[in-house]
Amino acid sequence: MVSIKTTIAAILIAFCALSANAQVQNNKAEYDSEFKIGVEIRPRFEYLHGYKTLAKSDQSAGMNINQRSRLNLFFKNRDFYTRISLQDVRVWGNRQQIVANEDEATSIHEAWLEALITKAFSLKVGRQEIIYDDHRIFGSVNWAQQARSHDAAIFKYTSSILKAELAFAYNQDAYKLIGTDNKVNPKNYKTFQNLWLNFKACNSFNVSFLFLNNGLQLKTGGDAYSQTIGPRLSYIDNGFTAHATFYYQGGYGNKQVGTPATAQKINASYIATDISYKFAQSFTAVLGFERLSGNSQLKNSLESNEFKPLYGTNHKFNGFMDYFYVGNAHGNVGLQDIYLILKTKLNPVSFGLATHLFSAAADVVDMKNPGSAMNSSFGTEFDFFLSFPIVKGMKFIGGYSQMLATETLEVVKKGSKDEINNSAYIMISLSPDIFIYKK
Repeated sequence: MVSIKTTIAAILIAFCALSANAQVQNNKAEYDSEFKIGVEIRPRFEYLHGYKTLAKSDQSAGMNINQRSRLNLFFKNRDFYTRISLQDVRVWGNRQQIVANEDEATSIHEAWLEALITKAFSLKVGRQEIIYDDHRIFGSVNWAQQARSHDAAIFKYTSSILKAELAFAYNQDAYKLIGTDNKVNPKNYKTFQNLWLNFKACNSFNVSFLFLNNGLQLKTGGDAYSQTIGPRLSYIDNGFTAHATFYYQGGYGNKQVGTPATAQKINASYIATDISYKFAQSFTAVLGFERLSGNSQLKNSLESNEFKPLYGTNHKFNGFMDYFYVGNAHGNVGLQDIYLILKTKLNPVSFGLATHLFSAAADVVDMKNPGSAMNSSFGTEFDFFLSFPIVKGMKFIGGYSQMLATETLEVVKKGSKDEINNSAYIMISLSPDIFIYKK
């Protein structure tokens, strides 16, 4: 097995060779090139009691320090861009202090190239982050130390008023001579095709449109395809910002129902709107509403009404305690979120408070009175956050969250609403460019 040191050395030599080659070509003609080496190191302490789900009675709190470490290499010239990001993610202490071989601790977060075919057209291929609009359907999931990246090819078109991206992905869990089943990673998408358009009508208004055809493998063989489609409108003018989003989700999921088992039909929707106003250079308020449809627990249906945000940055939306859509279920009853975010900056400190009023979007069955629905309210979450620079390229980020839960949330998440359900974090983020070459 090739060691990490050998891999990093080979990559650095290759990038330096590209940089030197660009300098040689520059002597022959006008030629712009840029080479960057950057690092990112961000250790984070976390205190967790009732994080992702309500704490049980007498449950002790979890405490740990986890860390992301990255080496980022980027090169561009008139013909192409390319980026490689090596990543190590670990919990402090999960390895012995003396370890003979840690090759598998490092992974490749990004490794892509983008060919600049014309001024308007390009093709980006390889392992890459895919981010559209507000991260709701496709996002980087940057809060998670490991983040998210895709193996994909994206055709891009860019003009002064229109951006268009057509993305393709196809997954296998290993190189195969026979068959196409993903037996090792069945939760991965098998394939997707995504079209994203953004039209800039004027300086203040633009509209995006997304169409995702998402293929998931069925246990019985074959693939099931769902479609997520809809627009997002954005308006920005003189400190006032407004957004409105609607997505419809149809087609079929990879859950199989009925006899004989067939892929489950999907009929779901998502609606969101928010407005924000910058009252002064140092104070901003955001008021918003979001609804993800869900399945009623009072109805037996072969059809699913649960909207899934798929590959989005879910931590960004419904509270920092990650009770909803961050790798954990809440009875598939959907979610309604009314939120108010207040942010201020008193140099050099930025801080704010987010308040979320959560409720179910579909009926939650009352176990004490079967046939009836419980109150839809899940409770209220408060998220306090702050940040400030320590030195250039380094900053402190911290926060505290508290969930005040209802009996309804207790039913769908288990645990106890009467426990103190809270979490806190302290993170140091260092992300400088340590070498820049331009020619």
